[in-house]
Amino acid sequence: MPKRFFAAASVREYALNMPGTWFLAIVLAIAALVPLFLSVVPPLADYPNHLARMYVLLHLPQSPQLQLYYQNIIAAQPNEAMEAIVLPLSHILPLEIAGKIFAGLALLAMAAGTLALHRVLHGRWSVWPCLAFLFLYNRLFLWGFLAYLFTLGCALGAAAAWIGTRERSAVVRILVTALCATLVYLGHLYAFGVYLLIVGGYELMRLIRDGDIGRLPRDIIVGIISIAPAIALFLFSPTSGAAGSTYWGEWIRKIQAPFDVIFNYSLWFDGASLAIIAGVVALGFWRGRVRFEVTMAVGLLLLCLAFLVMPDKLFSSFGADQRLPIAVTLTAIAACDWQPRRAWWREPAMAVLAIVFVARMAVIGGVWHQADGVYREAIAAIDLLPRNVRLLPVIAHNSGRSLPPIPEFEIANLAIIRKEAFVPGLFASPRDAGQTIAFTPLARDLVNHTLGAIILPTELNRLKDHAYIARLGPFRPQMLGDYDYAFVVNGDALPALSSPPAEAKRLYSKGNLEIIKFNRETPAGP
Repeated sequence: MPKRFFAAASVREYALNMPGTWFLAIVLAIAALVPLFLSVVPPLADYPNHLARMYVLLHLPQSPQLQLYYQNIIAAQPNEAMEAIVLPLSHILPLEIAGKIFAGLALLAMAAGTLALHRVLHGRWSVWPCLAFLFLYNRLFLWGFLAYLFTLGCALGAAAAWIGTRERSAVVRILVTALCATLVYLGHLYAFGVYLLIVGGYELMRLIRDGDIGRLPRDIIVGIISIAPAIALFLFSPTSGAAGSTYWGEWIRKIQAPFDVIFNYSLWFDGASLAIIAGVVALGFWRGRVRFEVTMAVGLLLLCLAFLVMPDKLFSSFGADQRLPIAVTLTAIAACDWQPRRAWWREPAMAVLAIVFVARMAVIGGVWHQADGVYREAIAAIDLLPRNVRLLPVIAHNSGRSLPPIPEFEIANLAIIRKEAFVPGLFASPRDAGQTIAFTPLARDLVNHTLGAIILPTELNRLKDHAYIARLGPFRPQMLGDYDYAFVVNGDALPALSSPPAEAKRLYSKGNLEIIKFNRETPAGP
């Protein structure tokens, strides 16, 4: 072979290392953030609820109306990633912009954490961990589990810090890893669990592989000291008291959950995307061009076992087990790498994956652009409300999909931001343990008498029964007395018997959305 061929190959190889990795990562990151600018509110199911909680924390000291219903209970409980970033940003930026920035940081943190962990495991930069960008818009992100996903990226970075400081002095290692572990705990409890499993599995595999029993006591002591602050904070937090609130869902969910790492809006398209990605990875292993870092084997096994035994609801939070497949996916990506040897099909394979990424972002962008019109109409309806009202959400969920492409489950919570309304579905303690907002006794009484806002298909059938309507119907007399307005989504799906009373006035009606005023006097604003 001529020398210039080897020179050209070396240049291409270098371009695919650090400079090429960072260039590609920046390009992919910019592309991944584009959808955030296509909708006034990102169509993430729980996002309006989380944003409303930020508004309450910001304005509670100055708002007597909010003080009637909510209390600030920020302490050392976990799940405070959004509070730590959005609240400071909201002092210099509009809350809506600060919220979008946090959503973007959740995406970037997952990618950055994967890149960092890959770097310490393989000792070099590579384009391989950029595979993580194909999985950023996963089902959990569409549900709006932003604090978990942001902190998951931080947990991968913290695991990289643990591995990277393994040969440093005990003092340096304790200082670095204790800080990382504590911050991960404060960000989200489940991500802290992921961190413990990865680090514990890594150390166990190193012990099995190297047989270095002599350093085991030191590693155990360093590990215990590094996580001690987080464990102590948890034991004295209100979240620890919610351990009994546990629920195991149907096992079919365990089978479906791994697909959530890539499932967005189209079953066939997302399935084809996954098949292409899996095909490229399988080809790499078959041809001996992809290497797996064996020290991560036990950590990945522990994550998989945790997924199998984890309940659906833990510490009052749903989807506990559903959060682990994306952790497994990103950790597995970090644990693998291209071999330095050349392969003629590597660049074509990268081109195919790039096409898949662009196509996925185009599909996601199209849905988010469509969501913009839906959410703007909802905001226009909310803006017709007086200030300081009590708003009852009634969402008839007559679809077979648990998460529709444009979710409206929590959109009524924007009334908290725009009108300082009381909305009973706000994520708050004691119903939602670990939150930084608590209901006051007045609000707690209202919440206890109010059913969940989402009426599932099975419940829609029950609303054909007069006795059931009188006892648990969304417009039973007690609700008409407790609330001023109703925010109704898909009202046409409600049986006629359970519709609002004839004397109720429709303030707004367009598409599938209605604002209904009950026949009671609206409290005056401040």
